[in-house]
Amino acid sequence: MPTFRRLPYVKPDFLHGHPISASPFETWMKQQSVATPHPRPMHLSVDWLDGTEKIHGLLLSSNSADNLSSTLRAFVSRRREHLNTAQSIGIESYKDERKNGRFGFVAAPEDQAKMQRFYEYFNDIFFCGSLEGLCAINFTDQPFEEDAKNVEHSSLALAYTPTTGPKHRVQIPDGYAALIKIRDQSRNSPLLDEETRSKRYLEALLHEMLHVFFGVYECLCSHACKCHHVEDLGVFGHGKS
Repeated sequence: MPTFRRLPYVKPDFLHGHPISASPFETWMKQQSVATPHPRPMHLSVDWLDGTEKIHGLLLSSNSADNLSSTLRAFVSRRREHLNTAQSIGIESYKDERKNGRFGFVAAPEDQAKMQRFYEYFNDIFFCGSLEGLCAINFTDQPFEEDAKNVEHSSLALAYTPTTGPKHRVQIPDGYAALIKIRDQSRNSPLLDEETRSKRYLEALLHEMLHVFFGVYECLCSHACKCHHVEDLGVFGHGKS
């Protein structure tokens, strides 16, 4: 079961990407929705007790796409001495594993545990720890399902989140809010060396983590919220944000 080290609320249990009904988390969310404006405001803040940084006001399915985007841009625009401790450690851990592997052993690019670690590094570097424990990573050697036009999806990776349709959402493992599937290219693209495959996987992983961030935290509870989503992110989530 995933752990939630820095998420600023009660630990939820998930089924098909949604908090389980009648859970303590759902009760807590209802209380929060009454006490705060809608969509829920958010901003970067530092915990005065332990000095850790978090995104204050971040809550599942409660924030606007515009606020999510502006907060994330403010976080990732930092350089050098302005990075927080978790960002700096994440960058060094990423560099070290890319160069030396894990404990001196360089696993294959398709190693699932390895990709999960890179997810954790990216989470600290780009997302202020907000995706910790929320997403499972799976490799698949099967093609993705055909889209509505009956054309095979050509993406290297896909994110399944609470905002995807129920047909896809059921693929999210219990205990997680999202799933990222990455296509295993070791057999289908034999001419690609390991370094090339690794770069492609990591680029795809970071891209899909952005979809998870918005898919998990953006509010789409009403027609107005859905219109704002299209204005800010576009129909397929690749808009201005």
